[in-house]
Amino acid sequence: MNDKRDFDRAVDRLLDDGSDTTPSHVIDAVLLAVRSTPQERHFRNLWRTQSMTMYLRVAAVIAIVAVAGVAALYAFGSGPNVGSGPTPTTQPTLTPPPTAVPPLLGPDPVSDERMTVIRQQVDAINASDANAFIDTFLPEGVFAPGGDFLEGLVRFGNSQPVADADLVEAWMAINRAWGFEAAIIACNQDPGARIAYGYGEGQGDPMVVNCEVATRWHSLSMEITERWSYEFHGSGLGHWGFQLLDLNPPDRALPLGYDGLEAWEAWLAATHPASAARYLNPRISEPPDYAREWWEAQAPGDPERAARLAPLLFSAENEWSIQGHEYAPFGLIPYDPAFADEIEASIQDYLVEVQL
Repeated sequence: MNDKRDFDRAVDRLLDDGSDTTPSHVIDAVLLAVRSTPQERHFRNLWRTQSMTMYLRVAAVIAIVAVAGVAALYAFGSGPNVGSGPTPTTQPTLTPPPTAVPPLLGPDPVSDERMTVIRQQVDAINASDANAFIDTFLPEGVFAPGGDFLEGLVRFGNSQPVADADLVEAWMAINRAWGFEAAIIACNQDPGARIAYGYGEGQGDPMVVNCEVATRWHSLSMEITERWSYEFHGSGLGHWGFQLLDLNPPDRALPLGYDGLEAWEAWLAATHPASAARYLNPRISEPPDYAREWWEAQAPGDPERAARLAPLLFSAENEWSIQGHEYAPFGLIPYDPAFADEIEASIQDYLVEVQL
């Protein structure tokens, strides 16, 4: 995968389409989609290539947005490009578990209507039902899929629109491969929280709801705790995203926390280097200059925790393909689902060997 090539291809498509054919409702959607917000947690590694040519082309796109309203909603297609596992250059180094943080829940209970939507969304994820998941959102709703589908990146930044059912189904396929399951622990709404994304704005009173959720990847034998944040407008869901809370919850239902998953990676690299070369996908260990501020913001005032969390929310080194769609996974679960059965078997061997 060549980051500059795909960026250039997207810009060429954008410039060729022009803006005079863009319907007004498309322009409105773009203006919502490109809103700047400090809570947009992650950046694509398309920006890793720091050439002057790229920045000039970015300036051209910005000029089109400012003058003409742009045609950025026209998608650029990416053919399937299933990559083999990368070869790690060094054995992973385990990091001591960060101190768990409180769930940061708001002070007020959630209304019945909104809580019903949240439960339906979690049920749809657990059932791997793409249509039911889409139905829990407003038509213009978006979500954070734990990585970037490159087809939707130029149009919608880091958030994935639920209107693109094919990409929602591809995301569900990733979840199925890893046996993903979520369980709500607690939810509260936060009347003082800022509406950062605005999808569905004007369709009811805005409200942010935060939920502490146990997230389990059964194929990886791993469980962590996340904060799931929902932006509502009335009872309609406009945006759903996540943050990491506890990477190693003590009362988990599965044998591994995140430290345990990284211990398996280290064991695999030491005992089965050929398999490690196929399965593992290196995480970014140091922030690029353009992402340093975002990197540190993952744990303000706690650089050690920020250094622990940020690589898990930043794109891993290598992309892969799922159902014909190119995908850049975050470091949290960076492995190609094509190897899911083999990875699950390897983890089971590891658990037997270390007697967990």
